[in-house]
Amino acid sequence: DGTDDAVFVKDRAGRYLLFNAAAERLVGRPAAEVLGRDDTALFDPPGAEQVMARDRRVMDTGRPDTAEETLTAAGVTRTYVATKAPYRDAAGAVVGVVGVSRDVTAARR
Repeated sequence: DGTDDAVFVKDRAGRYLLFNAAAERLVGRPAAEVLGRDDTALFDPPGAEQVMARDRRVMDTGRPDTAEETLTAAGVTRTYVATKAPYRDAAGAVVGVVGVSRDVTAARR
């Protein structure tokens, strides 16, 4: 919670396991409403599919990925630079995705 960047962790099904205070501010929803749910609860349908497809690619390849995403949440469209990486268990198996997103909307304007 000590960063202005959104930090999150999701399981293999795309359900949020961790959602920091910056993420709450960016999507306009408290973590209590987000944890255990997937991106369809946060973003418009095209945006949710875009995010989930990137998550699947990161989990399938086992490699980190950084990309810009423009998403609409709570009626507000913002642009983010998101870095996602595989979330691994103690044995090294990919069990989800961990990510950090920075709001770059103002810079893009």
